[in-house]
Amino acid sequence: MTAVERLDEIGAHLNAAYKELGEVCTRGPSKRFRMSIPANPERDTDLIIDRALMDATQAGAALRAVLDLHKPVWSTLADGYRCIGCDVPLTDVTPNCPTVATITAALDPS
Repeated sequence: MTAVERLDEIGAHLNAAYKELGEVCTRGPSKRFRMSIPANPERDTDLIIDRALMDATQAGAALRAVLDLHKPVWSTLADGYRCIGCDVPLTDVTPNCPTVATITAALDPS
């Protein structure tokens, strides 16, 4: 599975969890919260929400790893900071490399 496919799968799991939680809130837990034996990850409320939370945790860790690869480092050759991951010069005007800037923009809730 590619990273993009994994992100699509995570998005689908999160959407399912939002939908399931909405149904529990709308109908009330006694009429909607479902758990079965044997467990059914496609139907059981606890497993749907758990899968989404685990996916979100994993996605956050993956983003953290990418950000860790794009830290600024001092370059004596360039006499300034550069991104260690993509070797882009960083200045007061452009304090983040394109990768960090893209991730930061994507995570902005506004």
